[in-house]
Amino acid sequence: MSAMPGIVCFNDVAGRWHALAERRLLYYRELYHTGRWKIYYTEESFAVRMRDVIKAADVWRDLAARPKVDDELRPAA
Repeated sequence: MSAMPGIVCFNDVAGRWHALAERRLLYYRELYHTGRWKIYYTEESFAVRMRDVIKAADVWRDLAARPKVDDELRPAA
């Protein structure tokens, strides 16, 4: 067995969510730099939303960066 199936699946899913969170962060940065956020948000609500987006990107970056499981580890019988 090369790795535990659940861990491999988690790593794949975490990587995909990380990519999505980074794209979302880029979108909100673009909103900020162009000033278009003023059309959709108040200053306070945009600041709250931006903090949430940054936090989500950081969380998924950390989860996606977790090391892969070694081949030597085996699930408990």
